[in-house]
Amino acid sequence: FARVLLRVYGAQSLSQLRTQPVLILDEPEASDHDEDEADKDEHWWPFAESDSDEEAHEYSKLGHKYEKKLAFQIWDHENRLISQTQSAEREVLPRQTKGFNTVEGDENGWRTFTLYDAERMLWVQVAQREDVRSELTNNIAGHALIPQLILVPVLALLIWWLVGLAVQPLNLLSRQLKSRDITRSDPISDVAVPSEVMPLLAELNALFARVQAFAQREKRFTADAAHELRTPLAAVKIQLQNADRRCTDDRVSSPIQKALAAVERMIRLVEQLLELSRLDNRNILEKTVDTDVAVLLADVLDDVEQVAAMKGVRIIEHQRGAGILRVNPLLMMSLFRNLLDNAIRYTPEGGQVDVTLSDQSLIIEDHGPGIPEPMRDRVIERFFRQEGDASEGSGLGLAICNEIAGFYDISMHLLSREDGATGLRVQLDFTPRKS
Repeated sequence: FARVLLRVYGAQSLSQLRTQPVLILDEPEASDHDEDEADKDEHWWPFAESDSDEEAHEYSKLGHKYEKKLAFQIWDHENRLISQTQSAEREVLPRQTKGFNTVEGDENGWRTFTLYDAERMLWVQVAQREDVRSELTNNIAGHALIPQLILVPVLALLIWWLVGLAVQPLNLLSRQLKSRDITRSDPISDVAVPSEVMPLLAELNALFARVQAFAQREKRFTADAAHELRTPLAAVKIQLQNADRRCTDDRVSSPIQKALAAVERMIRLVEQLLELSRLDNRNILEKTVDTDVAVLLADVLDDVEQVAAMKGVRIIEHQRGAGILRVNPLLMMSLFRNLLDNAIRYTPEGGQVDVTLSDQSLIIEDHGPGIPEPMRDRVIERFFRQEGDASEGSGLGLAICNEIAGFYDISMHLLSREDGATGLRVQLDFTPRKS
């Protein structure tokens, strides 16, 4: 701006400038035509009607908003003021040294820029009020930040949507893996995952195949071993029973009785291993029919009655109703038999086992030592036995019961007796079909 002023005044002779009085550039008078045009434009000029007194003082109706916040001055080489704007006269801006300077005015500070033209021997100074600079800075910052403030949430939502779309196949894969039952080891083949994840999916399927092959080998080994042991164990039992009947010497008969008891435990273990191998076969579990719980329980009670009588334990049955369950009858008989076998084994001689059947539950209570509450979650694990438990058994009975009950959505609870006596209360809760 200072250089432009130099060009303008350079067209005049220095002598003319020096002989003229100081020129004060004021706002132009508006003609009738200009007033009409201004009236037409009042609707778009932001300060036409509603400005404050301060804003109205800073510009004329036909001028620029910042016209009174800008100033220029021209001096000759003798430091005589040749020309200046009205705003400069009002603030009485002194001439500054060449370059940028800051002047503290009466009301506002000014930022000046001064040049000297050695050829024309003129000093030209332009000035801008400090509040204009701050206002312009705020306006520029606002115009730059507002679009970004609008754009950033939009971009965040767009990125969130794109990332969600990209990881959707991974989420689907994760949900499928989470919902898989422990017995399922078939490969995952119906998930459209990105090519980058295909190697991971292939390795998962390979792992499932290895786990399935290992589980099948283990099941076959357990079933085959248990099956092969049944015949020789039965033969050993018969031989020991024959030897015991023919033996008349008590010193020889006692070891034979102990060996016979050990064989009985071994036979029981083999039977339970065979039951576990059947539980691992889902085809057997899913072969269900409508079964009358009362009839099934009566058959099991007949089977265990002789064992209870040999130990001097009475079985008291309380039947309050019954229903129909959709189950595999052989497996349900195994469930009832294992629970009754445990109750008889832990009930002392002369005690009793209470069996209560209703249309919603089966409760079996014994008078044994019971199971401490902290241990009740562990006794349903395979081969787990409490420390100090000297009774016969392999630790598989309750594990078998828990697996059968879980498959048919029957809740099995191990509780203390409600009458406060020592013993264990086993409660099976089920929802029978209406007969």
